[in-house]
Amino acid sequence: MIRRGERPGFIGLTVGCLLGVFVLGCALIWLAWNGTFWLIDRAVDFVPPSWEEAFGQAGAAGEAKRAVADPVVDGAVQQIFGRLVKAAPADQPYHFHIQPIWSTQENAYALPGGQVLITSALLANAKSPDEVAGVLGHELQHVLGRHSFRAMAKKLGLAFVLSAAFGDQGLSGMIAEGSSKMLGLSFDRSQEWEADQVGVKLAHDAGYAPSAMADFFKRQMEESKLHPSAQQALALLSDHPADADRLAQIYKLAGEMTPVKHQGPAVLAAWQVVRKHAAAIPKAHAKQTEN
Repeated sequence: MIRRGERPGFIGLTVGCLLGVFVLGCALIWLAWNGTFWLIDRAVDFVPPSWEEAFGQAGAAGEAKRAVADPVVDGAVQQIFGRLVKAAPADQPYHFHIQPIWSTQENAYALPGGQVLITSALLANAKSPDEVAGVLGHELQHVLGRHSFRAMAKKLGLAFVLSAAFGDQGLSGMIAEGSSKMLGLSFDRSQEWEADQVGVKLAHDAGYAPSAMADFFKRQMEESKLHPSAQQALALLSDHPADADRLAQIYKLAGEMTPVKHQGPAVLAAWQVVRKHAAAIPKAHAKQTEN
């Protein structure tokens, strides 16, 4: 027999038990989720760079129809990128390759294994080679730090990473499946800051103004606020979100480095030609590649 005053205690105990079971369940799910990511991160360390390269090449091949063949644009990009790669550690294991591609969105992509893509819209809107160098230096570190491969591995799961680590013959199918998911990879805050730090240093060591990366991101932020409809075009902010604190950190880091001589009038005049070429990709080609 339940006496008066006993029922509330029983109900409270039941609610408490249910709440405890709920909290325990959430904790187990959190541990399983993060534990899987931890295992993926550890397994990535055992994947040979050659597998990363094969994966990145498959992703780049998927964008071949958008490749920009304009010699003025391609020549400028290759020169900037080549100087950055020379500034990278000599013992890095990757064979880097960059390809400008047509797009209405300002963006750059670091694919696993050394493949880097940069859009014609970004090149058309960058005010100087220094800004391009800053963005590409940032992307280089996403490759060197294996951020791109780690992000891709988290999308495809632990089975993919273990197959890559142990040379599973069925990996080619996984590569084909994942090649379409390589653009627009998201990185965590620590990876973005690492890419900022190394990207600024690479740009500086290659002879470019280290603060230009922040100049570019700052202008994108301002344009997206002034013209909300342009946010889709400023896709780089979605893939690599910038904020005031991040910009301040980049400016502070750049200010601590030895000043770099600013680009002379002749260099900037030549860059304006590159911008015009990047902006003048034939509309027929644009329509074909966007379909």
